[in-house]
Amino acid sequence: MEMDKLGVVTTFIHNIVVYNIPLLYGTVGEIMVEKSGSLNLGVEGIMAVGAIFGYIVGCYANSLGIGILTAFLMGALCGLLFAALTVSLQANQNITGLTLTTFGLGVYFFVGNGVKAVSWPVMNDYENIKNGFADLAIPGLSQIPVLKYRNMELLRGVLGSLRPAVVAMIASAGILILISAFWGSASAISFEETKWSMVVIFILCVISLRKTKINPVWVMVLAGLMKAGLALTGQWV
Repeated sequence: MEMDKLGVVTTFIHNIVVYNIPLLYGTVGEIMVEKSGSLNLGVEGIMAVGAIFGYIVGCYANSLGIGILTAFLMGALCGLLFAALTVSLQANQNITGLTLTTFGLGVYFFVGNGVKAVSWPVMNDYENIKNGFADLAIPGLSQIPVLKYRNMELLRGVLGSLRPAVVAMIASAGILILISAFWGSASAISFEETKWSMVVIFILCVISLRKTKINPVWVMVLAGLMKAGLALTGQWV
């Protein structure tokens, strides 16, 4: 059965929102922290530690509030650890942040697998937790025609009509990326200012994608390695 292309796009957009909103919260917090002159690259690890302890404690306490407070507390302790190392002991912020990310993810999997081996708490088994994540009726929102339309045909039609605009936006972004790679900026476009090494790398990547079945991710990795190699050897032209 042929896959619904529009369904794939809408699912992709939905997953972007679901999985990236938590990272967006961490990003906003890190932007605020950087205003004070501190660079914390351990945000992911801190969030992982807060998430695993908040979930476990919240389920066993059958309280969404206690779970959130526990997550805040564990995140604050990790932040205190980062501050003690970088401010009090003057440790390198970049190395400490990356170490904290590795440490936090390690704690996340260690604690999670340990609890899972004994008895993993299922959120639906705890009434207060389950109710805390239940659908919340927002007055007036259900009256919007697009959201009220059950068959979603109207929404599908709108998304289908926007396809040319989306393609144009993607093409524009690609052109801007190529301009930045080949010349640095649009004002510097000229034959003399062309970075021919980048042109060669781009052509090699296109040929690799066209002639082989190699994963595009590996093509991008290979392009990055070639770029780094040229920069290190001083052959960047």
